[in-house]
Amino acid sequence: MIRDEKKRFILKFYLNCSIIFFLFLCFPPGSASAEDKIYVFYTGAQSPIKEILEMRLDEAFHRIGKKSRLAFTGSAQRALLMANKFGDGDALRVQEIKKIAPDLTDNLLIVPEPIIHIIFYVYTKEKIFQVNNWESLKNYHNGFRVGTKILEKNIPGKTTILPDAVRLFKMLDQSRLDTVTEQNMIADVIIRDLNLQNIKKLSPPLVTLPGYCFINKKNQHLISDIAKALSEMKTDGSFKSIRDIVMKKKVIN
Repeated sequence: MIRDEKKRFILKFYLNCSIIFFLFLCFPPGSASAEDKIYVFYTGAQSPIKEILEMRLDEAFHRIGKKSRLAFTGSAQRALLMANKFGDGDALRVQEIKKIAPDLTDNLLIVPEPIIHIIFYVYTKEKIFQVNNWESLKNYHNGFRVGTKILEKNIPGKTTILPDAVRLFKMLDQSRLDTVTEQNMIADVIIRDLNLQNIKKLSPPLVTLPGYCFINKKNQHLISDIAKALSEMKTDGSFKSIRDIVMKKKVIN
């Protein structure tokens, strides 16, 4: 048994090393020059959230005379790993992430101005019920995306967790799931673009949270400037206009 545990430990160690090395090659941190540096933020957020984050970060950094780049990792877990160890920041997290995953956020500091609001709704095809709290889902087969920590922690009952929201909504449309819980901006675009006419959004929202950028502590001198830029964008209307532009685009081919 000890030998088997040792083998599993070694395999897990090398798997994690391989993931880190692969992501480092695909998404290298910004250049070292202070003048030319591109600040690389990571995200596992899907479209259209990904595009909204990218445009808002780009505009905020432009306003402080710097450049940013958003690197898509394919999963929220990988994004957090890269931001904490190698990159310049994570583009989107809830404020509680440092309590939820302290080992993956020890180098990350919050930019205290929300970059987006995260609103999770429950979507269903056949099971119509009142959404009052997490326990409302306990008798159903529930689907959601991997890496969504707040859902992983709180959704009860039978669960199916996949990396792709499109697959989850196709399963819901095929009656292979009772519910899918997803951010409304992601879900509404998928339903629209795939023409899933039988999918219904249950009200009220399951949970509403402000979403924040977290920046690596090596860049903590930028926190107040980024927060100020985001606040100014909300005042002058550019914050909302970015969302409106992105939401009009077809994102599911």
